[in-house]
Amino acid sequence: MSIRWLALALGLAALATQSLASTRVAVYAIVDAIDFEPSSFEPERAWISGIFVVPVPISSGLHAEPARGHLYLSLDSANAAATRADWEALRANAGTGRVVGFGEYWMRCSLVRSAPQLPPNAENANCSAEITVVEADRTRATPEPYPKPSREGVVTVFDNNDDVCPRFGQSSVEIIANLREAHSPGSAPDKPPICEERIGLVDEALPGPSAVFEEAVLEYATRLATHADHPTLLERKRAVRAADERRRPLEAYRAEELALMHRDIFDDRRGFAAARHAFVTKRPRSWSRDTRPMPSSMSRPGPAAA
Repeated sequence: MSIRWLALALGLAALATQSLASTRVAVYAIVDAIDFEPSSFEPERAWISGIFVVPVPISSGLHAEPARGHLYLSLDSANAAATRADWEALRANAGTGRVVGFGEYWMRCSLVRSAPQLPPNAENANCSAEITVVEADRTRATPEPYPKPSREGVVTVFDNNDDVCPRFGQSSVEIIANLREAHSPGSAPDKPPICEERIGLVDEALPGPSAVFEEAVLEYATRLATHADHPTLLERKRAVRAADERRRPLEAYRAEELALMHRDIFDDRRGFAAARHAFVTKRPRSWSRDTRPMPSSMSRPGPAAA
């Protein structure tokens, strides 16, 4: 490997990484009201009304669009005191129009109903918390476990740099702006600040025409590779990678991707069969969703005939 590319590789390996933000909490909410069962004294369940942004099931740092309705949550017996403290904080914020965040985003995949089957070496992997916004009457709703309480408790201030520039997923400030707009259309303030270093893929924007880009990158990479803090940057990168692996192993991402591919191929949720047929036969096709049955070769595998 030439000195030029060695310097480039070493420099890029030392790029600083961003912290998490949209995974800071599981649920973002504007709470209108909260009711406890069987009573407000040591409650076992909470019926929370308002507008909510909850995690996208089986995703990596993603949140759904704001939805108005209710959360019907039962006590986390393993964290009863912290759960009830969260519920009291939610009651204090109910009706104020204030955005709050609560619960940990990540939970063991084994506790998630829709989680894909994971290989043995990923048995401790984490998935996004599974929380349902219900529109039904409370008498017809089934309570779900309250997410593991965050060490921060109920969050009411989102002004960290991480809330603007998450490593992945939508930023907290974007989620909050959408939540406020959904709750009270037209009342949201100016657009949230834009992160110039989204998900850590951009460390620095280099000025100048494309013809001098290679030299500019080489100079930048050489500067990083020869910097006195180079070992510290590498160690920080290793520590972040190790923390990511403990929270959610790479194998869990692979299992998630395969599960989504399985749905795309065998449930044909995005018109895969028609696109594949058009590609193989070299015929054009409309990009609107094709609702025709899949060819038999693409049908979902089922149990063998007796």
